[in-house]
Amino acid sequence: MNTKKMLVELAKLLDSLNLHPKFYEEFAALLKKDIKGKEAALFKQLTTQLNNIKNMGKDVYKADSNEILKGADGHYLSIHLQGAQFNVRLLVYIDDYDIPYFLCAFNEKQGKRSTDYSAYTLVMKERIKFFLDN
Repeated sequence: MNTKKMLVELAKLLDSLNLHPKFYEEFAALLKKDIKGKEAALFKQLTTQLNNIKNMGKDVYKADSNEILKGADGHYLSIHLQGAQFNVRLLVYIDDYDIPYFLCAFNEKQGKRSTDYSAYTLVMKERIKFFLDN
C-alpha cells in the first residue's frame, strides 16, 4: 500500500474521531518519511489500536505496550505502533466518557531524548485546549 492510498484509507478510518489538525499533519509526514514502504504493517497495527481504544476506552493502556503518560492527569495516553523499522507513538487524551482526542504523532527513536514523548508534554496539553475550550 503506498502512502497516498494509506492516507485515503486513514482519513476514512479516522473520519469519526477527534483529530487535532497538527496530529494529521504529523502522521502524514511520518508516512511520507519514516514509514515509507512499511505502511501496511503500520495500518494493521493502527486498526488494532483504534479498535482497542473503541472497546477499552481509558483502559487501553492495559493492551499491548500502551501507557498512561507520567506527570499528566491520567487522561493522556501513549498508543504504541511498533514494527521492525519504526516505533510510532500517538499521544491521545481520553476523557471520562472514553472519547479519544488524538493530539500528537511521532516516531520515537531509541536513545533520542528529542523524540520521546516528554518533548511533547507541553504540546499535548496545549492541543487539548483546541477541543475542550470550545
